[in-house]
Amino acid sequence: MSNFITWAQAIDKLRIVPRIFFAAYFSVWLWITTKLLLWYLHLPAAERTYEASGFGSVIFLTATKFLHDIFDTYSKNANDWTQTMAGQPGRPQ
Repeated sequence: MSNFITWAQAIDKLRIVPRIFFAAYFSVWLWITTKLLLWYLHLPAAERTYEASGFGSVIFLTATKFLHDIFDTYSKNANDWTQTMAGQPGRPQ
């Protein structure tokens, strides 16, 4: 059981799952941004209206806001292992 706790603490300390999720969404964000830019650049000049620009802006800003929210949640929910581990026997204080 102690070995399991050690692995669980290591995975939690390294925050592997949130990093994988953040990296995956960052790659999705990059794909969305690239596709959106290519879509807009391939529009004929007559179709590059305020509506098309507004649509692109809304999609881009929504994806960017979600990326910001993920990073904000990731950075604010870290464990302070110096505080958590200090009270355990055998750990330096």
